[in-house]
Amino acid sequence: MKLIPLISMVIYIGLLSVRVKSEAGSEVDDETIAARELFKKIAGKDIYSTVTIEKIKAYESNYHLNLDAKFREALIHAINDNDGEVGVKKFIQIRREN
Repeated sequence: MKLIPLISMVIYIGLLSVRVKSEAGSEVDDETIAARELFKKIAGKDIYSTVTIEKIKAYESNYHLNLDAKFREALIHAINDNDGEVGVKKFIQIRREN
């Protein structure tokens, strides 16, 4: 009778470790998280919405930033020309290049 709770606990721990391993494999780095947050702030909560120069300028004024015009255009294309996650990766690439 004492074997059943022990077996149940072993199975539970095994399933928990599989879950932890699968979640650990899908971790994203801090730079990606920051880029996603920036996209959400600029695009207005949704990284899939269309971004205009006005939205970026509004973001700049809210956060007292002064982005380069070339960088601003690249950011708009990174967001608008790609789906959300591809745009995030493209933005990170552009930011590293500038």
